Parts: sequence; C-alpha cells; structure tokens
Amino acid sequence: MTVTLIRNVRLTGSDEPTPGNVLIRDGQITAVDRDTGPGGYKADVEIDGNGQLLIPGMIDVHIHGADGFDMMDGTIRSVEAVSEACARTGCTSFLATSVSSSLESLFGMISSVSRVKGRESGARIAGMHIEGPFLNVKRKGMQNEQFLRHPDLDEMKAILQNAGSLIRMVTLAPELPGGLEMVAFLKARGIIVSVAHSDATYEEAKQAFQSGASHVTHCFNGMRPIHHR
Repeated sequence: MTVTLIRNVRLTGSDEPTPGNVLIRDGQITAVDRDTGPGGYKADVEIDGNGQLLIPGMIDVHIHGADGFDMMDGTIRSVEAVSEACARTGCTSFLATSVSSSLESLFGMISSVSRVKGRESGARIAGMHIEGPFLNVKRKGMQNEQFLRHPDLDEMKAILQNAGSLIRMVTLAPELPGGLEMVAFLKARGIIVSVAHSDATYEEAKQAFQSGASHVTHCFNGMRPIHHR
C-alpha cells in the first residue's frame, strides 16, 4: 500500500478556499483535513503544495489537438501529445475529439486513440467525442464543407462497430433529415448527444432535447443567433 500526503494546500468546498491536507491511499482519497499542520499521518510520499489551490481534476470533453499536434492525423504521437498537454493544464481526463472527415480518416483516429488508451503518458482518455460529420452547412464554422452530410444510421452503426465503447459523445445538427432518429438511436446506447453547428429553430431544438439530446457544443457559437425580431 502506498500512502501519499499532499500538505500545505488550499482546498475548495466552502465560500473561500481554506488551508488543508489530503491523504491518499493506493490512489484513493481517504482523508481531508482543513488544517495547516501535517495531520499526524504517516506517509510514504509527502508533497508540499506550497499554499497552492488544490481542485478536482478537470475533464476536457472537446479537444482536437495540442502543442501543434492534430489527432485527426491518425498517429499515436498526436494522441500522446494531447494527453501530456491536458495533464500540464489541470485536466486529468479528456475526450479525443474528431472533426468532419471521411470515414477512412475517422477510423484512423479511432485506431490511434484505441492504441494509446490505457497507457497514456498524461491525462487519461475517457473516450471519444465525434464532432460531425452530421452538421448543417449553414453553420459549418471551421468544419470542412466537403465532408458534411445528413445523419445516416448505417454510417453511425459502422462507426460504433469500429470504435466499440470508445464513443461517449456525438455532436450533430438535429434539424437535418434523420437528425431526431439519430438522437434517439445514440441516446438508447448511452451516448451523450450534443447540439451544435446547427440552424435549428427553438421548436426544432426543443424536439431534439425531448428526443434525448442533453448537451450543447460551444454554446452560442455555430448555431442560429438570437435576433431582435
């Protein structure tokens, strides 16, 4: 059993961060003391937090690349680079996020993410976020119009078969033909459906959330704007 004591940190959980210590046994937090002293614990490893703020690790659910690397290139090194960059910036896990592409390119990314998952050099891979290709060309943003297409259940089934349980979130435009069916299909399989790059009206968006969508990707960006009329 390895016991680690993180001492001399500021802890959240109250109106203002307060001084304290955190005791960890075999990777599990077993004690939190809101005190400036060492807490009387015997530890194999002691880490002095130097009065810094200690918070739960963040989860990045939408990241395409980092440090000049793009995970859509299908290389293991790109996925490792994102894992390392996330860890440096306070994220303990992330969803490797694709962009609209050919199926071949997407499968290449799925392969590289699968090969790194479980042996990450930094933040843990929690799964994948598929952003597109079922997006509205009117709100394409930086997505490549060449690859945008209407929701296709057969294509999504092929993606899920290739990726297994790796897919955790899918961003789509629900107002497109087949969009609501896709929302229900993904929801039934425990996959988070996110709305974005969408020209949906209020009523169309409401239908999507009633059908199972539960998230919005880059809210107010890449969607129908609020008009004074």
